[in-house]
Amino acid sequence: MTSWKEENLGPESRKAHARRVREGFFDRYFGGVVLDIGYRGYEDLEVVPVLEDAIGIDLNYPGYDGKRLPFEDGTVDTVYASHTLEHIDEPFDAIREWFRVLKVGGFLVLAVPHQFLYEKRTARPSRWNGDHKRFYTPARLMAEVETALAPNSYRVRRLMDDDESYNYAIPPTQHAGGAYQIELVVEKIQQPSWPLEVPEDPLMDPGYGGGPSLDELNEKLGVIFTDLRGAVTMLSGEQDKASARLTSIARQIGDARREWDATSPAAAVEAATLADYLRPDAVPAQEVITTTRFFRNRRQLKALLDQLKGRGAAAHPHVLVAGTSRGCEAYSLAIEAELAGLDLSITAIDIDAENIAGA
Repeated sequence: MTSWKEENLGPESRKAHARRVREGFFDRYFGGVVLDIGYRGYEDLEVVPVLEDAIGIDLNYPGYDGKRLPFEDGTVDTVYASHTLEHIDEPFDAIREWFRVLKVGGFLVLAVPHQFLYEKRTARPSRWNGDHKRFYTPARLMAEVETALAPNSYRVRRLMDDDESYNYAIPPTQHAGGAYQIELVVEKIQQPSWPLEVPEDPLMDPGYGGGPSLDELNEKLGVIFTDLRGAVTMLSGEQDKASARLTSIARQIGDARREWDATSPAAAVEAATLADYLRPDAVPAQEVITTTRFFRNRRQLKALLDQLKGRGAAAHPHVLVAGTSRGCEAYSLAIEAELAGLDLSITAIDIDAENIAGA
């Protein structure tokens, strides 16, 4: 059996170890029964858990199937998972399972690579690790925790960007140097007997602030639908696995919808009109001449261009591509217009900011 030495820690735990000792991190958040989930990572068998007396949990641990921990409810003092969550298909299930085994007063300690420090790009895939299922910012990580766990069953004790010795001079095309992780500590508390109060009409209550805001709900839904896109991608090769994942996502969407209903956003939506979302220089809807549905076929693109060319060169047609995703249709239309010699203006829009950034 490998003797415990700091140099035998996994690379990310090793980088943070001296800082954590210096700050009293282990004294505060680690004690009693400590589980180190996925501690070996990609390293060889010489890797040791985060502390000498911690229990290293990996796929070869007796009774562990990669999902359900072989520990009773409320029997563990600290669960530590370093650079593990981003590799898991079902992050909400994993967080719930890790939380299940914690005692009241125990700590869930998570570390994940920071999207802006490690990945240094706007969207997947990761340049450095093709197995990364998601990118994380502090907000994205907290959104997963809030979605997975019941309100008032935990308190956040620490959330920080760990960039100790990080080299900001290294460009995105080169692997990051130094620490590049998000560190989160959640304490399990005794959940109160009372539920959160839901006012009869919260939007009419000027003092309302007890429930999630629409921005917070949008963040949660963004996490859920990111997971949904990944599940759809899996359908071609792993249908059984994807089916189970979609079932889990459907449950999460149902939970989010109930939260959404609790905030009564319908009243706010009904009070707004389309005009509230248009720029002052937007073309009035009644002046839109032609609309078409989603298409990718090149012959349809040419048919549209033929129709536009028929209006004469002076018309200078302007095409709106709504729901453009990564811009395939808009770019294809621009190329066909260039080949056809048609002077054309195209505006492509999408509700997903990540899609627009990718486009």
